[in-house]
Amino acid sequence: MKLQQGLSYIFLFFIGSLFIVKAQSFSVLSDRIEYICPDTHELITITEDLESVKSLYLSRVDNYFAIHFPEKDSVTGQTLDYFFKLHTSKVPDEWLSFEEELRLVGLEDGDYTLLIMARNESGQESQNIIELEMDVPPPYWRT
Repeated sequence: MKLQQGLSYIFLFFIGSLFIVKAQSFSVLSDRIEYICPDTHELITITEDLESVKSLYLSRVDNYFAIHFPEKDSVTGQTLDYFFKLHTSKVPDEWLSFEEELRLVGLEDGDYTLLIMARNESGQESQNIIELEMDVPPPYWRT
């Protein structure tokens, strides 16, 4: 009887501990953004203050864009899966997965909205979604 009572206390303590543990939220944060400058046609790399980058003007001729993310969440150490949507009238509006780097090359002229989110091993989605506006100008003969 005492053994059974002791096991009941351990079980109740364990169940009580489960209610105390909360899922830790996380944010999706980029390590680096790269793109070709439309004026100089040089590769630009941004590694600081990435949260302030809200829009990019890409070159019509050699448009290239890449955004890099860490493999694991820096707080929990969990592996992250990344997903993106590219809003435009020309591309389907659905979440697509990618590894730690997303490259967009040769985009047609137009305005794009790139959305990026992450999901950890526990299935929890990032509390934020990165949103970036991109503009690829049309050729001069169509302006």
